[in-house]
Amino acid sequence: MCRVPTRDTVLRTAIRAFAARGYYGTTTTEAAKAAGISQAYVYRLFPDKQALFVAVIEHCASRMREGLADGAADAAGADPASVLDALKRAYGPRPPPRSHRCLNGPNLPVAWLTVR
Repeated sequence: MCRVPTRDTVLRTAIRAFAARGYYGTTTTEAAKAAGISQAYVYRLFPDKQALFVAVIEHCASRMREGLADGAADAAGADPASVLDALKRAYGPRPPPRSHRCLNGPNLPVAWLTVR
């Protein structure tokens, strides 16, 4: 019995595709192929390419929020400097490592994506 990829699997493969080629350079066919599913199945999970992209941005933003929240929870003290230091450590060094990519376009928000 073969496993059908989950929505999360499709999101992870779409992250890689959008990060590599941007919104306009990525097709839903390409995202489907990378996930090992048909394009029709992508459209079953997401009504269109924009919805897939928005889900990718929301997924990445959620992971970023979780990382920052974990960093804030690890702060050595309640003073603002300690919290900011903990957030800086949680978010990581700048410039971002090669596993991060910036997506942008004329009508799209800019977002850093972590590819894992």
